[in-house]
Amino acid sequence: MKKLKTAVIGIGHLGKEHARIYHQIPEVDLVALCDVDRSKAEQAKTLGAQFITDYRELFGRVDIASIATPTATHFQIARDVLNAGIH
Repeated sequence: MKKLKTAVIGIGHLGKEHARIYHQIPEVDLVALCDVDRSKAEQAKTLGAQFITDYRELFGRVDIASIATPTATHFQIARDVLNAGIH
């Protein structure tokens, strides 16, 4: 079975938990963590994922993404992610 390529956008309180759980699921390949705060890059390294600051770099690279950003940014990011064919 092909693993689902996954990313988490927003590595705050909830995003960290999404990343931790995805990392534990055998059918999931946690490809990247995305956050505008570069100080969160260490979290990606500990999970074996790439760290990026622009979620648009995920387009064409992942099957699914969790969006755990502040409410004010949710709509724009979700629209762009869905339009890119990412669940």
